[in-house]
Amino acid sequence: MSAVFQLISFLVDTSLPLGVAVHRPRIDVSGKDLVSLDLELDEDVRQALMSQFPVQMVEHGIYPSLFACPSVAKRDSHRRVNSGVAYVLSPLSAAITEQDIV
Repeated sequence: MSAVFQLISFLVDTSLPLGVAVHRPRIDVSGKDLVSLDLELDEDVRQALMSQFPVQMVEHGIYPSLFACPSVAKRDSHRRVNSGVAYVLSPLSAAITEQDIV
């Protein structure tokens, strides 16, 4: 499961708020022999994956980019509100409120 798909799952399957979802630790399985686990993953999740796959524990940082660099926009059609987040670890990312552009 890709890191981007995990983020989508956090939003759709668990209804996490956008800001919470992008800060959740993720797993990288981008075709390498090893599964990369974010050091911030819960211990039970790490143990379950370690029992099934060869893994490496890595810190989620700016470089190397192991868990995608998501910038996400979301529309709540019931409340008529747009929200978004930029890649939280990049010093070049920025976001503004919808009111700033209306």
